[in-house]
Amino acid sequence: MKSDLAFASTSLTNKPRQSLRDYQRELAERTRSAQALRAMPSRQLGFFAAAQGWLIDLNDAAEIMPVPAVTPVPGTQRWFLGLMNYRGRLTGVVDFECFLGDESPSQLPKHAGRLIVLSDRFSIATALRVAAVSGLVDLDAHADPSPQASISARTSDIGKPVWQGNLARIGDQEWRRLDVRALLADHSFVNAALR
Repeated sequence: MKSDLAFASTSLTNKPRQSLRDYQRELAERTRSAQALRAMPSRQLGFFAAAQGWLIDLNDAAEIMPVPAVTPVPGTQRWFLGLMNYRGRLTGVVDFECFLGDESPSQLPKHAGRLIVLSDRFSIATALRVAAVSGLVDLDAHADPSPQASISARTSDIGKPVWQGNLARIGDQEWRRLDVRALLADHSFVNAALR
């Protein structure tokens, strides 16, 4: 009996040391991976709406797709195009150009443009209809480190809704960041019913 206890205690003491080493190795690998992720460039999805360039974080977009059949919902704002079935989930479709305040009816034909389906990590299932998607934009590669660039971006943003982020100029194109979380929290966006 005594020898059984001695065997059990030595096997228990040896095993934690080995698993501690494995744990330390795994922790070091995870730390290196996290540092590599932080070092990755800031890549955004670029799109156009109301003659403006917009950027959203790649994590905020689930899919880019052609505009499918959308079922209109009576008694809603002009910019709320209706509902669609996206992978078994009812998803609201918003004409982003119209929401931005473009008073003229959207120049896009009914099924023209593209839909950016927002990530399902947000509580509101939404897709934005935009004029065109330009692709990935790497902001870090085109960053302007001058203090004047950040000052002009801050002063030009006075009076804008909180979901309209700073401006970034890349070549001849100005891009405005879209804060999707702030957009989905904005009362004017969430309340699609006619007033």
